[in-house]
Amino acid sequence: MNCQRCSDWFIKKLGRCHACMFQTGLLFFLSAASWYYLDKPNSVEAIAAMFFAVASGSLFLLHILVWLVRHLTNKS
Repeated sequence: MNCQRCSDWFIKKLGRCHACMFQTGLLFFLSAASWYYLDKPNSVEAIAAMFFAVASGSLFLLHILVWLVRHLTNKS
């Protein structure tokens, strides 16, 4: 995902760009909701939604963890 506000490299943006953090969080919640509401858990659509939810959730968790580490180390 390319943010319009920051053109820095991916690793340097982790935990700093609030727009990217919001976008990954929104992607995670939408994909998790779509996976939850699909009828058959073994269908191709449900499995694809599950993988997308895991991937976007992992990126969102990484954003939050890096933000917490940077926030806690700057305050102390």
